[in-house]
Amino acid sequence: MKRYPFHNPRASRKILRIDGDAYFGKIAEERFQLAKRLHGEGENEKAEAIFKELIGTFRRLRLNASHLLATYGWLLMNLRRLDEAERILRLSLDAEPGLLEAHVNLAAVYRLTNRDHLAAEEAKKALAISNADPKALLNLANAQAAMKQHALAAQTFLLLLSVDPRNVEAIKGLAGDYVALGDPWVSTPLYKRAMELDSESWGVRSGMLFGMQYDPTIANEEVLEEHLLYGDECRRRCPPPQTEFANSRSLDRKLKIGYLSADFGQHVVMSFVENVITGHDRDRFEVYCLSNLPKARADAGTERIRAGVDHFLELDGVYDDQALDMIREQELDIVIDLMGHTSASRLTMMHRRMAPVQAVWCGYSGTTGVDNVDFLIADRLIAPPGQKAFFSEEAVQLPTAFLCFSPNPHMPPVQPPPFEKNGYITFGCLNNPSKINQYVINWWAKILEQVPDSKLMLRYHIYSDPLVYERVAMMLRRAGIPDERFKIYSGGASITETYHRIDIALDPFPYNGTTTTCEALWMGVPVVALYGDRFVARVSASLLTFSGLGGLVAANPPDYIQRAVHLASQPEELRRIRMNMRSHLVTTPVFNYGLFIPGVENAYVEMFSRWCNGTMPEQSYIAERAARQCQVA
Repeated sequence: MKRYPFHNPRASRKILRIDGDAYFGKIAEERFQLAKRLHGEGENEKAEAIFKELIGTFRRLRLNASHLLATYGWLLMNLRRLDEAERILRLSLDAEPGLLEAHVNLAAVYRLTNRDHLAAEEAKKALAISNADPKALLNLANAQAAMKQHALAAQTFLLLLSVDPRNVEAIKGLAGDYVALGDPWVSTPLYKRAMELDSESWGVRSGMLFGMQYDPTIANEEVLEEHLLYGDECRRRCPPPQTEFANSRSLDRKLKIGYLSADFGQHVVMSFVENVITGHDRDRFEVYCLSNLPKARADAGTERIRAGVDHFLELDGVYDDQALDMIREQELDIVIDLMGHTSASRLTMMHRRMAPVQAVWCGYSGTTGVDNVDFLIADRLIAPPGQKAFFSEEAVQLPTAFLCFSPNPHMPPVQPPPFEKNGYITFGCLNNPSKINQYVINWWAKILEQVPDSKLMLRYHIYSDPLVYERVAMMLRRAGIPDERFKIYSGGASITETYHRIDIALDPFPYNGTTTTCEALWMGVPVVALYGDRFVARVSASLLTFSGLGGLVAANPPDYIQRAVHLASQPEELRRIRMNMRSHLVTTPVFNYGLFIPGVENAYVEMFSRWCNGTMPEQSYIAERAARQCQVA
């Protein structure tokens, strides 16, 4: 469960300030400490009763209850009763506006409820009282990072580390910032340092694994090994997995399918998933959403998904033991994890097994490294038959692409290619700048060099951060691209309308676009991509190939450059592609769920049949690695 920084008033110092009766002060302090101890022991009802008793007494005696209220607000926050916590903390500040811990705790409540601007304001008020308070600095840095103010967040994290060099949350936060800033070679050592200081943190290791996917200099073998180390931790620290299930070993019935995600709402992952989970054949499948979405993030998309499935289980804030009990009671046949090593990961539950068959799909483009994740849903481009793979799971190859995209119905209509008006070709990339590195920019420079007068357009909202802007601009200049030949934007018209100004999209490497690739195609813009050596570097190749656009996929960097240059020299082809693209795409399985869903459903049936007939996959990488370790020992 994610934790937020707050002032923990469990220190031995006296918290209550009571003037006058020393005997009453002693009794009140003892009751106060008892309430905190009871909360620590899980006796929350008893603890809360004491807090209410003390608050009532203080009010009757007209004593300053600010510290008491701040502590009670902290208890309510831990119980995730956030509306009550906010109200109590405001009462604390009414009684004493300069109370540091009340400001810090209120900032944490705002963070828990995704009101990051308010969290930052409250943290700054705390810092005005104590300018180097570690918890206030951490609240501020986390709020800035959540608002994509990565330069400010990095500065705040560094300031905190100057005060507290061993602060694991600060090191982890700074590492995440460097991933967002496109510097995974900086973030990985930071994550490793955080793991040295806190070897028990699942989130630190998952954060590092996610960040490593952006680094073009790390070999696949190293990425796989780090994921397998996560699996080692699961075996070492988690209770053993469930091995026996009472499910009927029959395919002559409805299969119960559970989707595990923290993104059931207005999230990019749902652009690929929602129509699958709500579009299953209900004569063959009973569909469950296992939601790790914080209640504060629920939105209209959440309610739409809830209405479109058979069951919706709320798991946010529920510890593994209880969540597993809730899920196992449903007797699911297959659980599909849609998170992998993202920030809300529940892979420790996958290790312990929720169902006889488990798989990972869509939300994380890579292996989990976890023993009991049996299958990884892919396709023949992501995991070609007979080719060395880098998955601990067995790859299930769908007959089409491993994803199907649902365009936003409000996306604007296609317009003529901009070169007709400009007189020159505009290349563009609207991907997150964390995916842009010096290697791929060097390729882009060669393309611009070979296409006279052409320009490069980059856009993403966090280019408003000066540090993000300057990092990418500096790499462009270092590659020899003069300022007049590139434009970097953060705001303006809707992001998809930017494609009206782009003739050809250039995909980044090694971490390809996914949503951006699909959106570019839907706007009539061809995407030139490289077929790489790992999952994240093959996503665009899969989407393009199964959209009937395999001619845009390059085999190596020189080929990538050549294909982009050649396409730029074909104005009639660019016009034809642009104006016919949408009518073509809706006939392909990448944009047509009627063509896509049957392949997914058949794959589920085949996966479950493997359990029915006792031929579940052996995770060869894990077995071979264990054998090697035994030989060395």
